[in-house]
Amino acid sequence: MMNAFALLVPLMLATPGPHAVEGADLVVWAPKLEALAHLHGFLGPASERSVLMQPRSYAPDFHPLFTVDPFQPEALTPLGIDPAGPATLSRRGRGQFICTGVQDAARFEKAAKEKLEAAGNLGATKVQGVTVHTSSLEGHPIAAYVLRGGEACAWAGGTLSPAQMAEFAKLPGHVSAEAQKALQGVTGVVRVRTRGLAVGFDGRGSALIAEGHTTEQRMSLALVPAAPTPFAGLVPSGLFFARMRVTPSSLAAFIKVQVQSGCEACDDAAMAQQLEGMAQVLTGEAVVRIDHLEPGASLSRAAARLNALRFGMVVEAQDAAKARQYVDALARTSPAHSTGDGALVPLDAGELRVEAHGRLISIGNDPLALQALAPVLVAKAVAVSHSLEARADPALAARALRQISLMDVIGSRELAGLFAFGTEFGPLLGTSEVLEAWAQPQGNGTQFHLRWALKPGVTP
Repeated sequence: MMNAFALLVPLMLATPGPHAVEGADLVVWAPKLEALAHLHGFLGPASERSVLMQPRSYAPDFHPLFTVDPFQPEALTPLGIDPAGPATLSRRGRGQFICTGVQDAARFEKAAKEKLEAAGNLGATKVQGVTVHTSSLEGHPIAAYVLRGGEACAWAGGTLSPAQMAEFAKLPGHVSAEAQKALQGVTGVVRVRTRGLAVGFDGRGSALIAEGHTTEQRMSLALVPAAPTPFAGLVPSGLFFARMRVTPSSLAAFIKVQVQSGCEACDDAAMAQQLEGMAQVLTGEAVVRIDHLEPGASLSRAAARLNALRFGMVVEAQDAAKARQYVDALARTSPAHSTGDGALVPLDAGELRVEAHGRLISIGNDPLALQALAPVLVAKAVAVSHSLEARADPALAARALRQISLMDVIGSRELAGLFAFGTEFGPLLGTSEVLEAWAQPQGNGTQFHLRWALKPGVTP
């Protein structure tokens, strides 16, 4: 009877799910470490083109005791870690915890004790009947591990109170109810949960797939359920393309912010009121296309940035009469004026054209970008699956990022972030085929899908 029970213990401790501390700020769960190989088709070439994608960038953060690449089974085996088993990394405050399957307990203990002894005074203590091996400085534990039932959990960073040490002792086999609930429905070879976000990552050939959900809508454009749209049949093109259905108020607010960022005179009360009034006209259906980036003078000014993004967008009004009335009223509001076909809003750099086409309103600063959207002006509404569908051309994105100069960055936090992103990921974007995404509301949050695919034939 006792022998049978001993055989069952590892099975009971191997409960599927994230073995994380409760209240963790971050949980990363890989149900099977060796399945991370599915990501190699993307991460292999990516690591040759981006420092942040290289193992040396993330290996020190994987395990609190060892510096080891979790994507390399041959590196895990000498440490006694089972490549075929799961791993859960969790962080709470300054503390980092990990639980992994153990293939060879003796190897793991030897390697772990060497690390603990190198860091401080090696010791062991019984916590609620469980042996916890510790490394201490001045009598305070700074790192520890516990080995039980074919699973090893380790901790380092910060301090643990007696209650937290008791929690750590029972971590092997403990499925975090909080993390498991947050990751419900999330798939992938590695699954990540942070505050308000749960996402799973997987690889399909040379593409990286990310799917997940947020617990609240985080975009300034608030998504609403998809509805039939005249924009469904338009083929994505240009630097960036997106079709969306959002709340009319958030769409009007977004347009107002963009216009006022490039037009100081548009802060006038009458123009501000006119822009806000768009919310009473729109359905929330919109399509936007950025053709390219065309920087002229310095991009440090908001007006210059708006003019540099050569774009066109079309929004849907509730009916043709409201669309025409709105555009005519805008044309009579200073500093805008009528062009005969619509309204022209002079910007501090460039101009914005606004025209009515039946129940559709076109807005843009670039004739080519607007011309690419012309087919939707006569299209019939068609049902779609998602509230938001977006696509970016990585090569054009890389080119646009290269056009941001160091002088542009001075005085602009936005451009500083884009400049850093371009420096790090520009070479990878240059060898990528497509970035595409969709999203839709889910409860109080958002469900989303992202695909980042490399060009065919790209290898490490």
